[in-house]
Formats: sequence, C-alpha cells, structure tokens
Amino acid sequence: MLKSLKKNFFLKLTTFAFMIVVSGFNTSGLMPVFGIAMLVVALLYGPTKIVLNFKAIPLELKLLNIWVVWALITGLLVSSNIEFFFAHFSTTATLILALNVVYLIMVYDPSIIKAFAVALIITGIIQFLAINLGWQNAEHIGKEREYGLEGNPNSLGLKMVYATFGLFFLFGHKVKKIIPLIFIATLSVVFFQIILLSGSRKSVISFGVLVVTLIAITLVNSQKNISFGKLLIYLLPVTIAGVLIAPTLLEGSIVAERFNALEEGGGIEGDIRYTMYQFGLELFYDNPIAGVGLNNYKEFFYTGQYSHSDYVETLASTGLVGFVIYQSAFLVLIFKSLKGFLKKGIDKGSRFNLGLSFSGVVLLKIIAFGIILYTSPSAMLIFISLVFIGNNTFKEILIRK
Repeated sequence: MLKSLKKNFFLKLTTFAFMIVVSGFNTSGLMPVFGIAMLVVALLYGPTKIVLNFKAIPLELKLLNIWVVWALITGLLVSSNIEFFFAHFSTTATLILALNVVYLIMVYDPSIIKAFAVALIITGIIQFLAINLGWQNAEHIGKEREYGLEGNPNSLGLKMVYATFGLFFLFGHKVKKIIPLIFIATLSVVFFQIILLSGSRKSVISFGVLVVTLIAITLVNSQKNISFGKLLIYLLPVTIAGVLIAPTLLEGSIVAERFNALEEGGGIEGDIRYTMYQFGLELFYDNPIAGVGLNNYKEFFYTGQYSHSDYVETLASTGLVGFVIYQSAFLVLIFKSLKGFLKKGIDKGSRFNLGLSFSGVVLLKIIAFGIILYTSPSAMLIFISLVFIGNNTFKEILIRK
C-alpha cells in the first residue's frame, strides 16, 4: 500500500487536495489555487503523458467541451446582459477545463479515483464535526435548519448525499463482510441525520434513490443471469419498502415539516420554482435555437433569480441545440453503464462499478431538477468520476476478452 502511495505521490497529493476543496469547500475561493497546482504538477509529469493526451477524452467529456463552445458563441450573440454572461461563462469554462485535467490524470493513474471517494467521505465527516463542535459561521448557529460549513442548508444536505455515494463506491462491493457493512451502515446513518437537520427535501429524496438503487444493484449482482427485467423486479420491492419506511424515518424532522408545508401551500404548483420552470419554458419558446445566453435567465425573471433547474437553465440559456448537446453527455453515460451492467460474462466487480456509474448519474439527474449541475463543482466532479469509472471498466472488459 505504501509503495502504491509513493507512486506519483505529488500528483496524487495535489489532485486529492483539489478534490477535497471542490467537494467540501468550493465557496472558499481556494479552488482556482488548488486547480492551478494540480495542473502544474500534471505538466511536470509530462504534458504529452497527461494534459495533451486528447485521444483519452471520452465522448461524454467531448460533448461538455462542445457545449461550452456553443454557449460562448451563442452567448456573445444573444445575451441581453453581457456582464451576467461573462461572469457565468468564465467560471463554467474554467470548471469544464479542470474536469478535462482531472479525467486525464485519472487515465494516467487510475488509483486516484479512490482518492475522490475518500475526499467525499472526509467532507461529510468534516460537516458532521462542524455542526457538533460549533465550527459553523456564528450567524448560522441556532437557526432552524443546519448550514454546516455551507452557504445554505440545501448545499449541506447534498454534500451528505455525495459523501454517502463516496462511501458506497469505496466499500459497497464488500457489503457481505461484517466490518465494512457496519462501517457503511454507521456512517450512512450519521450522514442521513445531517440531511434531516439540513431540512433539504431534494437531499432526502436523493438519498433514498441512492440507497434503493444500490441495494437493488447489489442484490441483482449476486445472480448469475442478469436482465433489465430482473433489475426491475429487485428494484420494485426495495422501493416499496423504502416508501413505507420513509414516514417513520422523517417523523418529527424539519424535512417532514417542509414537505407538509409544501402540500398545504398548494403542492409543487404552489412553489415559486414551478413558476420559474414555466417562465423558462416561455423563454425557450421565444428563443428556441440559441436561447437567451448563459446566465441571462435571471435578467428576465421578475425576482432576478436563476431557474434552480439544470434542465430549464440549459434549455432557456443555450437553446434546443445547447440543451441536446449538454444533456447528451449524461445520457451517453446512462446508456453505456446500463448496457455494460446487463452484459453477460463479466465479473461482479466490473458489474458493480457499472451499476454504480449508472445509479450515480441517474442520481445527479434527479438532483438536477433542483440545482444547476454545471455551476456545482462537486456535482460535476462526481459526474466526471462516474465517466471515468464507466469508460475504464468497459476498457478493462474488452482487454480481458
């Protein structure tokens, strides 16, 4: 293990540091610093070996790169507020560039993928300690919903979902062993309690989806013959059990109160986000090809807010063409992972990784109903890690055959 750690040590160290900052402290302003450090070390290892290894870039990442170029061209042509556009484009383009570098580093040293899972788990533990040891911002202490080290409670909830995902990735294939099972169960309960304290409804739903899909994937992976129908058969009872247990788990929590408040306020249609989605569709109808320009949705919406939806924002901001290019990056990985998971004759470890990749990207697309993924560094880093897991596993399967 020590020998493995020594190999590419500084590359591992700088990449891990970048991942920690992205997954837990992206609002600190330190992300560009650690990103540059990671890039410099990658260049020192040899530009052609890592950074200029363009042939290693998969279709999913190519689509994101093409979408950034499309967003730039159309944004310059159609944006009503060019300052809004440049403010958003600069951060988005920088993030996508960083994802390219991270992916190529993973190709160079695949063991780094495990470092990201560790980073997610550490981030969750740090948030837990921050709440229980009073490390939070003084203005957030004593509020009804917990903030942790985040700027809002919803971000805290999602960070705990991501931490749980990292936990399943690192130890999920060992659930039949008692010690890893106890470890997973204990930390999952801890992370779930923080989600409840955050009061984040989308985080509770996301956590449930994550647990249900991974349980189903683990169960079906123990079978010799696997089909999509069999996956659904295992998924159905686990989902029903989760729905029946959920009210008991949520009873008396802030999340339960917020769900009740939503229902009493007229349900989803009574929420301002529903109005945001409708308005975004209207903007798209008026500007179907190129949209209104990146980050210009809030220039038109009466509250000056963004749409709070990855789907609405990409559709309204970059038009139908941009929407198809961007969303295709996720769809490609969904179909690729599912196809590989159902493939006959592969080992259980590879199948678990493909199932994890499939469930992870589905999880992100569920979360995308409530946030803009391409402005969330932690979500996009998870996505690019899933892309690596899916593509690397496919490559290993082909090599074995």
